[in-house]
Amino acid sequence: RYEVNYDMFQDMFKKPSESGYKLVVAAKSAFVEAVELQDHPFFVGVQYHPEFKTKVGKPHPIFVEFVSSISREEARK
Repeated sequence: RYEVNYDMFQDMFKKPSESGYKLVVAAKSAFVEAVELQDHPFFVGVQYHPEFKTKVGKPHPIFVEFVSSISREEARK
């Protein structure tokens, strides 16, 4: 497993107090389970494995939204 050290990558990550950051899911522990950037067409980071919840013909909603966001971005161009 890997852990991201925020201090090493401050220019890449926003702090919760900065605009555009949205904490989506937090566990009862101190770990963040999912985040998204509101000012990006599709930026989602998850600690869990949505691919394990995907079945043939029934993809996980994250993947459905990813494909939809690509379609929306292409239509805007």
